[in-house]
Amino acid sequence: MGEAKRRRKAGLEPRSLFRVRSAAIHEAAHVLADFHWDVPILEVYVERQGSDAIGFTDDKWLRLEPTKAVWYANRISQLAGPIADLRYRQHVGCDAEELEACVISCYGDFCDIMGRDGIKPEEGIRFGRACFLLYWGMESEVKILDEGSAAFTKTLVVDTTALVTAYAAQITSLANAILAAPDMKLSQAALKEWRDRNFEKVGVTLKGG
Repeated sequence: MGEAKRRRKAGLEPRSLFRVRSAAIHEAAHVLADFHWDVPILEVYVERQGSDAIGFTDDKWLRLEPTKAVWYANRISQLAGPIADLRYRQHVGCDAEELEACVISCYGDFCDIMGRDGIKPEEGIRFGRACFLLYWGMESEVKILDEGSAAFTKTLVVDTTALVTAYAAQITSLANAILAAPDMKLSQAALKEWRDRNFEKVGVTLKGG
């Protein structure tokens, strides 16, 4: 059975449409996390690339005071996109191949969390798989992290999941706004307008930071 027919039978969107929405959910989660900590954002966009899609959120964490709490909040914002993306793919019933594609497509976020400089894409992907295993509660399957790193990453995943869950409805709303925008791009002014009309800050209890 071809992929297109298999997706129709499973009630899934064509891959190209699904990947665009997945990318919008991903970027919207970054933005909502940034809104939570009042981080300036210049723009957010999603771009179709063949049967795939990419997105980008131009936020300015460097404008905030470089405290330990801000450093940790930045890591949550970086992980929010992949976690929201994964949750969406699971919600619509994606198969293992599509979940693995989520890890690979998010490798840049994972490299950023690890520090970016000198981090190879394959290292980011391995770390991403560890994050997703921790999200699924499969801690015993995580083999690549030392005890200290595993404890930190587990807390980061728990806190990011809490934030993404708290803002789930707003993430969906903003993703719809991105998809409806010309060229699927929201400028700084458009983001401010959306925030003024729709954003409601939610209290989230964090274990780390």
